[in-house]
Amino acid sequence: MNGIITNITNVVKTKKDSFADFRMTGDVLGDADAWAYGSADPFAKNATFDLNLAIKKIEMPKLNPWLEAYLKADAKKGTANLYAEIASTNGRYKGYVKPIVKDVQFLSLGDPAKHPAKSLWEGTLQLATKVFKNQPKDQVAAKIPFSGTLNGANTQILPTIASVLRNAFVHAFTHSIDSSISLDDVEDTNAG
Repeated sequence: MNGIITNITNVVKTKKDSFADFRMTGDVLGDADAWAYGSADPFAKNATFDLNLAIKKIEMPKLNPWLEAYLKADAKKGTANLYAEIASTNGRYKGYVKPIVKDVQFLSLGDPAKHPAKSLWEGTLQLATKVFKNQPKDQVAAKIPFSGTLNGANTQILPTIASVLRNAFVHAFTHSIDSSISLDDVEDTNAG
């Protein structure tokens, strides 16, 4: 990882905001490109930051520990890009994660014999990737919104499902940060 932090100070906080800006780049999971940028208030009582993050060209088999834990499946091939935005202030946070997957394959005829239920499940996942793939862009994607407090989280299922359908049948998601989450969004949530 390489990074730079600017506007960081050790001066006691005054009434003026004291946000430090940061930018980082690096490689993760072998050779996937990663970058993050944003700002943070090091003097805030509760975590106060605005973060944008991307990880590009992740080889799907390198995600198998997570896929096995959460989907009970493992990928044979494919690539993924992950984009995320999160902002936090006054003990609250809001953001989204946008995974975009291309050419994923869960089932392979050359695999050693598996439990029939696991093979059926992986076949179902493979079929789902075909059905919910945006044909022109050849990608399966979702935008998963989340929000909460430091005491608990809320992941929104219906908007996530709607985002999969939107990517598949209406308009493919872009391979970028949406610039749709900021500290103002979290502060508006606090006011409501």
